[in-house]
Amino acid sequence: MHRPPTEDTRSAAAASLFRPKVFRDVLRWLERLGVPARDRDDVAGEVWLCVWHSWPTYDPEHARPVRWLNRIMLHVCSHYHERASRRREVLLDEPLDVPDPAPDALSLLVAEETRLGVLDAIDRLDPHEREVLVGHDIEEMSMGDLVEKIEVPMSTAYRRTRALAALRALVEPLDGGE
Repeated sequence: MHRPPTEDTRSAAAASLFRPKVFRDVLRWLERLGVPARDRDDVAGEVWLCVWHSWPTYDPEHARPVRWLNRIMLHVCSHYHERASRRREVLLDEPLDVPDPAPDALSLLVAEETRLGVLDAIDRLDPHEREVLVGHDIEEMSMGDLVEKIEVPMSTAYRRTRALAALRALVEPLDGGE
């Protein structure tokens, strides 16, 4: 009859497994099993991840901790070699021509000129239209809050449509009317 492991036996097993020497041993075992140095840390991480997931089902009465760890490591290592045999890496003769995602100086200059032109156009709007446009679209105030702030009826606050049209008319000459 098999009895479940006690907390003491599991604690002793954990103490024998989770220590620096065993971590180094796993890396050494992986080296002996032919795992290249470039992949060894990743494969060791997979081993310890499998140990973590399997720990709740581990029975110290059934197998010694290091023996159990060794079986997990062999399993992970065999899967690594299986995947590695199908892996194909293609090396390029010439480096890839990847465009720089950062805007160039000309784009930054055009964007700044556009921004300044829009700000100038906003300044040239009728003061009432500007107040509604800035309050709602730039300061992101709700129309209800805006009506309270500028003390006008709600219907008057919808000057925003006129303000947008007026702004559009002032800005279109900046970009050539596109």
